[in-house]
Amino acid sequence: MKDDELDLTVALRKLRELSLEDGDIGYAYWTAVAKLLASVPDMRARIEQLEQQLRSRQRKR
Repeated sequence: MKDDELDLTVALRKLRELSLEDGDIGYAYWTAVAKLLASVPDMRARIEQLEQQLRSRQRKR
């Protein structure tokens, strides 16, 4: 694990608990937040990939 990476397991578990406690509207909200949070590692990887491509193209100039 990199220094800037976090284990999201605890946060996702808590969001799941909140979704079950808050009724239908709360469930929809906390589930959406959990999905967004769970997508962070993929987004970070994609950003790193795009940054590498950008640096590569800048070096070619």
